[in-house]
Amino acid sequence: MLEDLVAQGKVAYAKKDYKTAAVIYEKAMEAGNARAMNFLAGMYLSGLGVKKDQEKAYELFKKAAEAGDQLAISTANILGLIHVPSPYEQFRTRIEEVHVIRKEGKYQEALHKYVEFARNNELSYEYQAECMYWIGMMYKAGQGVPQNVKRAKEWLRKAADKNYDDAIAALELDNEVICKNDQAKVTICIRKYNETIHAAEILAQLAQLFKSDIEFHEKGKTVDAKSILAVANLELHSDTVVDITAKGEDAEEAVTRIVNLISSKFNLKDEYIANLISTGKIKIVKKTYKTVDSAADSPEIECGDGYAKAITCIKHIYGIHYRPAHIWVQLANLFTADIKFRAKGKAYWVDAKNILMVMGSALLKGTKVEIYAEGKDAEEAVKRLANLIYSGFDIEEEYIADLISSGKLKLGIPDDSILATKCVPTKSRDSLAPYPALLNLLHKN
Repeated sequence: MLEDLVAQGKVAYAKKDYKTAAVIYEKAMEAGNARAMNFLAGMYLSGLGVKKDQEKAYELFKKAAEAGDQLAISTANILGLIHVPSPYEQFRTRIEEVHVIRKEGKYQEALHKYVEFARNNELSYEYQAECMYWIGMMYKAGQGVPQNVKRAKEWLRKAADKNYDDAIAALELDNEVICKNDQAKVTICIRKYNETIHAAEILAQLAQLFKSDIEFHEKGKTVDAKSILAVANLELHSDTVVDITAKGEDAEEAVTRIVNLISSKFNLKDEYIANLISTGKIKIVKKTYKTVDSAADSPEIECGDGYAKAITCIKHIYGIHYRPAHIWVQLANLFTADIKFRAKGKAYWVDAKNILMVMGSALLKGTKVEIYAEGKDAEEAVKRLANLIYSGFDIEEEYIADLISSGKLKLGIPDDSILATKCVPTKSRDSLAPYPALLNLLHKN
């Protein structure tokens, strides 16, 4: 019976008879239907069929969520009316429980759980790495399993490859170059990624000076050390563990010089490197500038030969969610350059032109973001995208406004959105303004 009432309300709403729809939803809500309560909350939020009342809308969203309506739970969570633990938060709690079990001496039970989590690809790489580290340490100490140094190193290396600091320290990498005949190899941890010089460009140019074949190996990838683009794709940020191998008559010197460069934290004043730069054997072509001179923390763009990168800060109160992601991706696709971004210091890059990946990044307000692009229009692409983030996705900014007026950017809502907000800098959730398309979408569910 209640479902019939809700169905009648949806029919009335589809006919734009909002007052009738509101009356029907009110009856169904009073009879205990949470979905009708959710629909009615949306109508109070927008003022369709009833007097606009944001406070009452929030109250109904919260009540519908507490009654178990999944659509209301999602909406209320985004509005900040309730807190629904994310899968990552739930896993964090479970991992902490395993730590307690291990400390209580229940080693086999703890080890079994660590292995289960380490193999669960639904976890973030940080959580997987943490579990891998403890598996390695338990093998190293013989807790729950026979002591096995080899297995310990294997698990610690897996954690180190995911940039887990404790695992990197436990491996005690000493940067020793091992040579045999015309081959040389080393395992090294990059302790710092130079923020002002494109490290990949310097490394590749240095490798090109040697006759030997040189390769970098990182997280299962193997690339030619003499290719700037290939090295750049290794994502050589702070605390990355890399294997370097070389084969040829000058293999030992090649690996040693590369190790020295990395160990010096890319110190270009080092005598050997400085000499190569002064003689033109290594070239540094770059420029840096602030995009907004009056703002101390405005995006800083660095440009070189065919590449550009920037670090900026997310200003939008709700971060990169549905609507901002939609605008960001459309803007990125106006450029031919390959563009990617990530939260500063994180390992994995996100394709800036992929709507699902951008929305999935879920970066919050205050997050520092690195943007990197390669291609003939890389500088312009990075500049425009950095300013878009820094402005709080201000659609009234002259450049963005022109693109919207010319039809190159559209403000439609992505089909899989459940809530839309204006993409302008906001002070609080009081400025949330649902679009008619949003309510239409709600009534399809």
